[in-house]
Amino acid sequence: MKTTFAYLIICLSLFTFSDQLIAQESGKYYAFSTDSKRIRKVKVEYDQKDKSLDLSTGRSSLELYIDHTVTYKAYKGTMFYREGSNAKRAFLLEDGSFLLTEKNYSKASGDCKVTYNKAKDKTIIYLAKDKAKASAMNKEKAIKLFEQYFSKVCEAYKAYEEARLSGTKLPAEGMKNKKLLPEATKAAQNYMKRKRWRETLVGSYFYSKEWDTIRNRNSGRILGRRLRLIGLLSYKGRCSFGHFFIRQDYDGAKYGVTYCEANSRTTRVSCKKVAAKKP
Repeated sequence: MKTTFAYLIICLSLFTFSDQLIAQESGKYYAFSTDSKRIRKVKVEYDQKDKSLDLSTGRSSLELYIDHTVTYKAYKGTMFYREGSNAKRAFLLEDGSFLLTEKNYSKASGDCKVTYNKAKDKTIIYLAKDKAKASAMNKEKAIKLFEQYFSKVCEAYKAYEEARLSGTKLPAEGMKNKKLLPEATKAAQNYMKRKRWRETLVGSYFYSKEWDTIRNRNSGRILGRRLRLIGLLSYKGRCSFGHFFIRQDYDGAKYGVTYCEANSRTTRVSCKKVAAKKP
């Protein structure tokens, strides 16, 4: 399959996700591939009515269909891809040329910076109607385009996520205790480290309005006290929050060290709300 894609021995039926498809001419195009030193001819047939694009240089074929979700509604430009898949994407560039990608397994950073990974992202193909433009393309330029356009995809997805999560609210804030908050936050961080969480605790505040006293069910003797801390979490550009149960044991004379004994299930939330709540 790698060889087939690398030399464009394919027939692609591509349907645009965007209604802003620029006028595209049918005819002969020239293909540069990061896996080949040769510039190959590609036949392109564009159907304005169906907004479909056929590229062919051989007998093999692959059909790509429009994604009916609104996941990439915020994407600025025209993008073709297989529904529900990270593979076989095609971008229509501003000058009418195309960038085709075999895979997209690269992970974007929190600020949507994408780094190409040869082992995972595989072949990149650039198509131009002008043979000189295709000949002027090189691996470094193709990788730069890959990173640029998948960064735009990441930004579009983040916009979709922000809109989808806009209705999720952070829990109300309870007590304020500037001395206790750093202790409770550190306790939650230590708990996350022991449990090998992937998320990073980027902020916190108290949900409980006051300490809840813990007593022995039979004797009523005080065993300790507990409150809930809201932890604001971040992982690879995604934000969430969780309840952390903070406790201090009582030895009959005084309360001991602050530690975290448990947590609730985390809930996804808009990163804008997390940023606004951070100190």
